[in-house]
Amino acid sequence: SWSKLRNINYFLEHYNNPAISEEARLHYAGIARFFRAYFYFDMVKTYGDVPWYGKTMAPNDAYLYKDRDAMTLVMDSVLADLDFAIANIRVPKDASSTMITKWVALGLKSRICLFEGTFRKYHTELKIATTADTWLQESAKASKEIIDGQQYTLHSTGNANKDYRALFTAEAPVVSEVMWSNVYNNALKRWHEVTWKFNSA
Repeated sequence: SWSKLRNINYFLEHYNNPAISEEARLHYAGIARFFRAYFYFDMVKTYGDVPWYGKTMAPNDAYLYKDRDAMTLVMDSVLADLDFAIANIRVPKDASSTMITKWVALGLKSRICLFEGTFRKYHTELKIATTADTWLQESAKASKEIIDGQQYTLHSTGNANKDYRALFTAEAPVVSEVMWSNVYNNALKRWHEVTWKFNSA
């Protein structure tokens, strides 16, 4: 489904309301571009070359039927979206680990660039291996910025087995280590299958 992408592009075409502070507008535009980058990263991983759509379209728009764009063009656009997000999303760490912050955007950039760099390096048949190091360096830079920011540490109480399990069983995210989480708990009336997996024979 491409409906998520249409929603993102629709927002990016309509968010620039001068009645709202520029800082707030740029913050939410950064979040929208974060999700567009995430969307296209998943599409490229699944399909390779896909059409890049940076605007909304009507059902009769001929642009809907354009050819696929090269993976390299799409991934360059993904990187541009991530860089915009990092530059504009608010910096403070979220105490619930459920919101997109600059640190989450840096984490996604590190992951995407590592994937893309190694993909290019080892898929020599695509003849783009010479660009792999640029992506790997971008991954390392994003990771170093997270490390230097000192917002996260490994969760440790001295009991390694208990600490590791707590990352996956705690109702509230272990915010010292978890950058971005999808919360399931009784208060929200959202549950997952992990309890069954731990208790089932």
